Amino acid sequence: MDSEGRMVRSLPNSRLIETDPSWVSDGSILFSTIDYPRVSTISRRGPDGTWRRVLIEFKDRVVFGPTLAPDEKKLLFWAIADERRKPQILSINVDGKNLVSFGPERSMFPSWSPDGQDVAFVQITDPASGTGTTLKLMDARGQEKKVLAHFPAPSTSPAWSPDGAKIAISVESAEDHGSHLFVINRDGTDCKQLTFESSIDSSPVFSTSGKDLIFTRGSLDSGAASLFTYNFESGQTRKLSTEPNFKCLINGGASLWLRTQFTGRPSPQVPSNSGSFSERILSACQRFQSHVRGASPGVRWPSASVQHSAP
Repeated sequence: MDSEGRMVRSLPNSRLIETDPSWVSDGSILFSTIDYPRVSTISRRGPDGTWRRVLIEFKDRVVFGPTLAPDEKKLLFWAIADERRKPQILSINVDGKNLVSFGPERSMFPSWSPDGQDVAFVQITDPASGTGTTLKLMDARGQEKKVLAHFPAPSTSPAWSPDGAKIAISVESAEDHGSHLFVINRDGTDCKQLTFESSIDSSPVFSTSGKDLIFTRGSLDSGAASLFTYNFESGQTRKLSTEPNFKCLINGGASLWLRTQFTGRPSPQVPSNSGSFSERILSACQRFQSHVRGASPGVRWPSASVQHSAP
């Protein structure tokens, strides 16, 4: 869609969960796919959606949130291995080689700074409950640099402002199990809450001007979601788009925003907030995958051609 929420266009879809899309400089789209519990990939799709290229495939873990370094030579993402259930950030070259762990254990949601010097990420700091989290910075080599903020609940999806001065993040609310947006300076000062509605506000992205945040707001009751914008000057939010078949799965603060192709089907069951952070995410993947596979055989599922090769 365009910046005003118009000209919405669907790309070819599949029975996989396709999540965490981001743009590449050539106009292609980087994203992860999940066919839980069988296989998970980091993939790349053409700007018109007619081809999909698998960069790397995993059968022993579920992968999320691919993010390219500003020089587009290295790719970071995070994964949950079935046998360990601990999230971990991984690094790989864009040619699919040199896969290594990156940063500390129990880390997730990596986000490169615009200058490529730092990576913002979230670390689970209360392993027993899997809920307490910390927003941190590490350098481009994966060495921890600074603690920015502690949160008593899951926090997700840190996003940098275009000038690299601020970071927006979504944090779960202990009161209603929704989530709200916060913004904090790069040096860890002046942490402010931006949204206060009883909803799930997630996946913030700064506009190119840095004057607005685009984010997803989901209903705690139905799971229906819309895109919203938050303006820093006015402090006001505005609905950008609404589609009847745009659904979300709630994972105790971590939201997988999933575009479904079967309008009219019941919404996926919303998982409870019990269990560790990793268990909630894997449970959400499994529930949604079961829902998709249970869709009517008469539903048409357009698909893109798939290439298993480096970009």
